[in-house]
Amino acid sequence: MEREYDRGRIPPRYVTTAQAERVAWRIIREWLRGQLSLIEADIVDISEIMLPYLLQRDGQTLYQAMVDSKLSLPAARENER
Repeated sequence: MEREYDRGRIPPRYVTTAQAERVAWRIIREWLRGQLSLIEADIVDISEIMLPYLLQRDGQTLYQAMVDSKLSLPAARENER
């Protein structure tokens, strides 16, 4: 891509931090739309979509811990607060 920019094939307006932020937000928006479509179609639960990336100290995801404890959040230990 740098080579294309150096050759003048990419307009300078597309090589800015502002443009990178717009693209990043557009990607996030499309990802979220896809996830919400899965929820709307009852393919997944909202907590399954939004919590799978949060790992606990034991390596288990927060979502799996919620499922294992019948969908209640695990209690925080006193020294982790």
